[in-house]
Amino acid sequence: MIHRSDSGRLLLRKGKAGSDGSGVDVLSLATAAASADGTDAEYAASGWSSTDVPRFSAVPDVNADGIPDLYAHMSGGSVRLHFGGRTAIGGNSTVISSWTGKLAFG
Repeated sequence: MIHRSDSGRLLLRKGKAGSDGSGVDVLSLATAAASADGTDAEYAASGWSSTDVPRFSAVPDVNADGIPDLYAHMSGGSVRLHFGGRTAIGGNSTVISSWTGKLAFG
């Protein structure tokens, strides 16, 4: 699970496997202490404040590397696809140059 801190960082919270092994135990995502690592890890150091990125959404694995990716609606109106990484967010590509006046995407 990815979430934004007050400082504009992205934080990664890793869930524990469900008891039947087919998914994630949703309760392990409720708090950092209940997560697989017992803490939230920094995923991106800066640039993810609600001013910089008003909306973002995790999406299934777009580039087939086994890691979910993110769409980000930037304050300037573009939509970027950010490739997920195991410990830090990867590179990005602008997929829509102007998505101004819209409240949803994905």
